[in-house]
Amino acid sequence: MNRVFVELDKRRTALQRLFVEEIREAHRVEAERRKAGEEQSKLKALLSNTDSSYRGQSMCLPGTRVSVLGDLYAWAQDVSGNTESFFWLHGVAGCGKSTVATSIAAKLKDRVFAEVFFCKRDQPERRSPIVLLDALAFHMAAASIDFRSELLQALETRGDILVNTDIMTRFDLLLKGPLQAVRKAANFPDAPFIFVIDALDELEGLERSNVLQYLLELVALAGPWLKVFITSRDLPYIRDVLDRGITGRVERDLYKDDNARDDIRLYLLHRVKHESLLYLIPSVDRLVEEAGGLFIWMRTVVELI
Repeated sequence: MNRVFVELDKRRTALQRLFVEEIREAHRVEAERRKAGEEQSKLKALLSNTDSSYRGQSMCLPGTRVSVLGDLYAWAQDVSGNTESFFWLHGVAGCGKSTVATSIAAKLKDRVFAEVFFCKRDQPERRSPIVLLDALAFHMAAASIDFRSELLQALETRGDILVNTDIMTRFDLLLKGPLQAVRKAANFPDAPFIFVIDALDELEGLERSNVLQYLLELVALAGPWLKVFITSRDLPYIRDVLDRGITGRVERDLYKDDNARDDIRLYLLHRVKHESLLYLIPSVDRLVEEAGGLFIWMRTVVELI
């Protein structure tokens, strides 16, 4: 009988020890979460506008853009190092690049750390290369404790130089320097960080070419941890910078997507059925052909009906 009580006492002690360890771990996690929140708040105060979200962006209709979204999703989750970490989706205006960017960013947030920056030529805070770089630094700090620590240290010691500084100095202080320190210590997180930039060609000024060069440099420094996905029109200056870049890329022309017309048909039928307007459409096939692969053309037609 004594042996039974001794065994029960041992188990009770083990359970108590396990309970205490779980409480300590929960407190540690909560303390780290609180500290991360405080540090991110400090960064938000030191940097320019870091809110990279944009309200009003539509997402792909279920069953459309299946091929390109599938390829993007597989690319984003591949951390083997056997695929390029830079993805360029280009196409003519109106072919649906922003919708794809919105959809993939939303889908990725369920599995990996991903953020998106929507460039807008008619909004000062959305067309500024400086705001874009600040947003990237802020979100990289949220994705990596070590990067956040290096960035805060840099800002505390040299943050005064950000006032009226050139974009290269800002890039070196906020991104390149901290990333080099993390790389030297080999402290990259296991999970990748995906940064989506929609409509890069809508950034203002000559510095937009520099921004693209900086992105390629960061991707080369970070290896498989940092992946950058951009959308834009296929403009000569973008292709020239990418061709001369220090890293390779994955490239896709959305306008030449073989499934574009089928996707536009699905979109048209969905919208007119939803609005009970099918009887007003004389010929679905004719409208799909007239759209010529441009989602914006079909959306405009539906809104005018």
